[in-house]
Amino acid sequence: MGASSSPIVTIRKGAMRWASPSRRSTEGSASGSSATSKRCSSGISRRGCGSNRTPPPSMYQLEVLNGPLDGKTWSFESEITIGRDEAQAHACISTDRYVSRRHARLKAESGELLLMDLGSRNGIRLGGRPVGESAPLAPGETFVVGRTELRVVELSC
Repeated sequence: MGASSSPIVTIRKGAMRWASPSRRSTEGSASGSSATSKRCSSGISRRGCGSNRTPPPSMYQLEVLNGPLDGKTWSFESEITIGRDEAQAHACISTDRYVSRRHARLKAESGELLLMDLGSRNGIRLGGRPVGESAPLAPGETFVVGRTELRVVELSC
C-alpha cells in the first residue's frame, strides 16, 4: 500500500482519533480540507455533529403549587405516575382525598410532554378544562389533579 495524502482516522468507542499525530491538520490550514473541521463535545466533526443523533433526554421536575404539599417536587426523566397510593405512584399526593390511587401519568418522549388520565374518579383539569384520556402539556403549564395544582418545569443542564 502506498502513502496517502489524507489523514487516517480510526473510530474507538464512538470518538474519532487521529492514527498519526504527525498527520494532524491545524485550524486555519491553507488547504481548507474537511480535516480542519472543528469537533463537538462528542468528538464528531461539527458538520456532522448531532445531524443523525437523538438529543440527550431532558430532566423534568413536577412541583405542587398549593395545599399541604405546596413546594414539594419530584424529578423525572421519561415518566412519572401521580396518585394517592405511595405503592402505585412515584409522585404521592396522599393529603388530597380527591386524588385517585393511580390518578395520572406524565410521559416525556422526544421533547414532548403528554399528560394522561389513568381512569381517575375526579379527572384532570388543564387550563380550567377537563382532560379526556390524554393531552399535550407544555413545560410551565399548570394542571389540577383532585384539588392539587401542579406544574412541570424542564430542568436545564
